Amino acid sequence: MMQRPRVTLTHDDRLIVHTVGDPLELWDQLRRAYLARRPVLVGRDGWRYPATTYLDVVEVANALESVLAGVTTRPPEHDEHADRWHRAYGQIFEALNHHNLNERFGENELFWLHFTLQLAIYLSVLADRSRPAWERAFTPNAPRYQLER
Repeated sequence: MMQRPRVTLTHDDRLIVHTVGDPLELWDQLRRAYLARRPVLVGRDGWRYPATTYLDVVEVANALESVLAGVTTRPPEHDEHADRWHRAYGQIFEALNHHNLNERFGENELFWLHFTLQLAIYLSVLADRSRPAWERAFTPNAPRYQLER
């Protein structure tokens, strides 16, 4: 059975991922952690996301990149998802050449509600596919997890 994700932001805003668990739940825990510390913005579709800095974005991107790097087998037809993420990941680090780490990241909505969310969904599907069928069908006493807008 998969553990629940757990993340912490230290007093100096460094991200610590204690447990990854389901990648989609991890994404939501990351988002909630930063929503608690940063101004809250609302996307075009009504989803809330944090106004994170370049340093925050690097921390989140590195955490998700390490989850992706841990995927040992993925179907070749899914390469497009990883490729899309790697292009976005590269663009984030390219932008660091022109910005201060403490400056607000200019594309927060795109980062949180598009690139990282799509990657988390993709990783969650891969994680679910790797679990035994009986485990996917039955998880006793597990409360239903729901994403919050």
